[in-house]
Amino acid sequence: MEGDGDRWSEAARILMEDFVRPGRNAGVVSAVSVMESLVRPMRRVPPTDQLILEFLAHWPNLTVAPIDASVERERNLSTRVRHQTGPITESAPPSSMAG
Repeated sequence: MEGDGDRWSEAARILMEDFVRPGRNAGVVSAVSVMESLVRPMRRVPPTDQLILEFLAHWPNLTVAPIDASVERERNLSTRVRHQTGPITESAPPSSMAG
């Protein structure tokens, strides 16, 4: 997946601008994916996580899905799998963008 960032960026741009913004499709982002997407920006100096939070709060027709018991069970399973198989690479897209 190394070097595929531009391809993912273009696909995400098309989905968000052509489908979600006008309301053709509703966009839903998992709160777990939000947490994952904030890790690198929070490590930067100065932190850039506020830009992501503003995007999520103000993009039309986009909702952050809260964490409930079923999401928490899935997160725990994912954590156990990562612990047993090793961490994912930093260049991998968030799970919400895969597949």
